[in-house]
Amino acid sequence: MIKIMKGSRTLTIPAGAYESMYAPCGWEVVGTKKKTEKKSKKEFESEPEVEATEESEEVETEEDVEYVDPEELLEKPIEELDFEELKIVADYLDINTKGLKTKKEVREAIKASRK
Repeated sequence: MIKIMKGSRTLTIPAGAYESMYAPCGWEVVGTKKKTEKKSKKEFESEPEVEATEESEEVETEEDVEYVDPEELLEKPIEELDFEELKIVADYLDINTKGLKTKKEVREAIKASRK
């Protein structure tokens, strides 16, 4: 499981779902720097060294993370789910959503899998 972020929303998702479903929609993995952000040598040298410990890793992961339970999403009417929620449900149901770009397409794939 990895944490991803888009704007102020943060989700925990299966790692395999990121590249195919979330990256194209603008989601970013939490804890990684954007490629465009580069530090100068002076900035890099001025940062204090921090020893990585289990305790410090726990502090980094204690963010406002919204975990989305696919079982709970399945209880909602499919018409009320947004695009990201539909993709989570589809991934949970092992539905291939590659190439599906609209909510309608994903909804139809989910409905077809339930028949």
